[in-house]
Amino acid sequence: MSKVEYVARDTDELKPATGRPRGRPRTASDADRRAGILKAALRLFQAEGYAGTTTEMVAAEARISKQTLYRLFPSKAELFRALVIDHRATMLELPLQRAGLPLDEAIAAVFRFDLSPEAEQERRAFVHLAMREGHDVPEIHAILREAGPDASRRMLAEWLAAQAETGAIVLEDADSAARMLMDMLFGAMLHFSDPRHGPPTGPARAARLVHLKRCVRTFLDGVRPRG
Repeated sequence: MSKVEYVARDTDELKPATGRPRGRPRTASDADRRAGILKAALRLFQAEGYAGTTTEMVAAEARISKQTLYRLFPSKAELFRALVIDHRATMLELPLQRAGLPLDEAIAAVFRFDLSPEAEQERRAFVHLAMREGHDVPEIHAILREAGPDASRRMLAEWLAAQAETGAIVLEDADSAARMLMDMLFGAMLHFSDPRHGPPTGPARAARLVHLKRCVRTFLDGVRPRG
């Protein structure tokens, strides 16, 4: 049997290019389309750069019509903004989905200590892309300031403030505490990463986890109530 190839029509229905179709063609949901568009856009931004990528290229790569692309993402800037927001979840799990954790385990969950090496490598690649494009493209720099690290820090500060309201910790300034914790943990992650080979594996990965947990204990020792 010959391999059946599929082509995308303007209606975004998948239909066999040859052979007799069975039943009604499957129509992709907007969520499926959105995920496919973002994957295509990320591939192109990494390969061609932000300036070298057009919405026409993204539509072709995602195998959808330009009308569908513009309905879900009105501009190239909105595409990049959506990628930043999606990527933010790989940096900090906020809001935290797991309730009732001890504070040290909750911070480990927030900072994604359990992220797989593959997912961590994807995170690292996107950080490099964002830093490069943010340096060269003012539009991207503005998006990163609005939807990237600054937004992550605000969310972390709100989470820490909520812990303070329960009496679990004492804070002079939640935003300052969030900056401190992000500098401490992301700095440690960067220190244990190899610029050429990416995130550590094997014993080096285990050593990094021990160090990260020690950082968390040090932070908590400084914010826990006295007496």
